[in-house]
Amino acid sequence: MTGRYSLRLVLVGSMSMLAACPEDTTPSGTAGSGSATSDGSTTTGGVTTFDPSSGTTVVETGDGSTTVAADDTSSDSTGPVAECGNGVLEGDEVCDGDVLSGETCESQGFDQGTLACAADCTGYDDSGCSFVNCGDNVLAGKEQCDGNDLGGASCASEGFDSGTLSCDARCLLDTGDCGTCGNVIVDGDEVCDDIVLFGQTCVSQGFDSGQLACMPDCLTYDTSGCGTCGNDLIDGDEDCDGMQLGGATCAAAGFDSGTVACGSSCAFDTEGCGLCGNGIVDGTELCDGNAVAGATCGGQGFDSGQLTCMPDCLTYDTSGCGICGNGILDGFEVCDDGNLVDGDGCPSDCGGDNRYIFVTSQMFNGNFGGLLGADAQCQALAVAAGLPGTYMAWLSTAAESPSTRMVQSAQPYVRPDGVQVAPNWAGLVDGTLDAPINVTELGGPPPIGNTSCAGGGFPTVWSSTTANGNSGGTSCADWTSVAGGGQWGRADMIDGSWSSWCFGGVCDWVSPIYCVQQ
Repeated sequence: MTGRYSLRLVLVGSMSMLAACPEDTTPSGTAGSGSATSDGSTTTGGVTTFDPSSGTTVVETGDGSTTVAADDTSSDSTGPVAECGNGVLEGDEVCDGDVLSGETCESQGFDQGTLACAADCTGYDDSGCSFVNCGDNVLAGKEQCDGNDLGGASCASEGFDSGTLSCDARCLLDTGDCGTCGNVIVDGDEVCDDIVLFGQTCVSQGFDSGQLACMPDCLTYDTSGCGTCGNDLIDGDEDCDGMQLGGATCAAAGFDSGTVACGSSCAFDTEGCGLCGNGIVDGTELCDGNAVAGATCGGQGFDSGQLTCMPDCLTYDTSGCGICGNGILDGFEVCDDGNLVDGDGCPSDCGGDNRYIFVTSQMFNGNFGGLLGADAQCQALAVAAGLPGTYMAWLSTAAESPSTRMVQSAQPYVRPDGVQVAPNWAGLVDGTLDAPINVTELGGPPPIGNTSCAGGGFPTVWSSTTANGNSGGTSCADWTSVAGGGQWGRADMIDGSWSSWCFGGVCDWVSPIYCVQQ
C-alpha cells in the first residue's frame, strides 16, 4: 500500500512486534495487541495511515481487511480544519513547525540564519535571520537599510503619507513613525486624524467658540468652524457679531416690534424687541394693556379716570377717562350734572360725596422727610392720575396719627376702581374692611417691595399705624431716616393686618404707602 498516502503511521499493539524480531512477520492476535481506530474500536496488529487530502484514517489489519474512519479533526465543506503545530501543512497554513515549504532565510531576503514558522502558522518568523554586514552604516547586499543609510527610501516610498522612516538593528526598514492620514489614528507627523483631535478645541486654539476639525492632510487643524466674538464676522457658534445680525429681526424671533441687537457674547439680544399684550412696554410700543409708562388721563387732557392701552400697543385708550362738567358720568366721576358749580348736588370736581383711598404705584424707603413729605407724594400721584381732592398719607409718628390729623368722613371710602372699602370713617377703623386696598391710583395692583416679612414677597405697605388709626410705634425716626425699624400693613388683607402686620425690619426697605382723600 506504499505510495497511496502522503503520511504513514505504524501502530503496533505489542512491543513484541518490533522490527527487531524478524521472525514475527505476522501480527499477534493475543489480547492487548492491536491498533486503535478513530472510532474507538481495536484491530489486531495492523497499520494505520492518515490521508490529509481526504481527512480519513485507514487501518490495514493483519487479515488483509481495511477500516476507513474519519479523522479526529473535524471537517467542513472545504475540508479538514488545520491544526497548527502538528507538523503537517494543512488548510491555509503557510508553514507548520519545521515544515517551511522550502523557504529559508536566504529566500526571504537575508544573508544567513535559521528561518522558523510563526506560532500561528500564518507566516514565517525571520527573527533568526540576519545580514552579514549589518551595523556598518553602509547599505550593502540584501540589507534594506543600514544605520542612517536608507537607500533613498522614505515613508512616502513605503506607501505612507507622512512621518520619518528609520532603520532597525537588523537593517530592516522601520515604518513605526510613518503615518497614514485618514486611518483615524494620529501617527507619523500628524497632529490630528479625522475626528481624533487629542482634546484640542476651538477654545484651546485661541478662538471663542465653534467646532474644531482636522485638515485633509492631517498635519494642521481646520479652524474654519471656529469663531472669534467681536471681529464683526458671524463664525463659530455665534448668532451674530457686532452689527452683523445675519438678517435676524425681532419679528423672526417671535416679537411684534423693536430692533434686535447682538450681545457681548455674540448671542442675539432681544431686550429691544416688544411683544404686544404681555403687559410690558417694550420694543417700539407706546403702552401695553394697563402699562402706560406713567401716562395718565390728566396728561391726555382729561380730569380723571384710568388710562389704558389700545390693542395695537401704539396708542392710548382714553375710554376710561372723564371730563367733569360734560354731563356724562365717565372717568372716576361719581356724578356729573353738566356744570362745575358746587352746592347743586354734584360738586365741581364730580367726586360726589365719596372719598378715594388707594395704595401708591410707587415705592419708597422710610425717609419721606416727615409726614408732610409723605402727604406730598400722595397728592402728586393723585393729581397725575386725575383723582380729585386733597390727600394725606396713612402714616403715624410718635405725636400724630390718622385718627388725630385726618378728616373723619361720614361718606364712603372707595378705591379708584369704584369698589367700596368702608362705608365711612368708623367702618374704616373698625378692624374689618369691605374690600382690600389693593388698587393703585392708576387702577393697577400694588407693587411688591423688598421687605423680608414672613419670608418676603408680600404687598407690604408703610404704616406704623394700628387698624383703629392710632400710632403703632416705631416709624423710622418719624419718617426722616433710613436707620432703625418700622411697621407695615398688607394691601391684600381686610382684617386688622391691612394696617398692622409686620414689625421691626429696617427702614431702607422699600414699600408703597396708603393715601386717603380728605
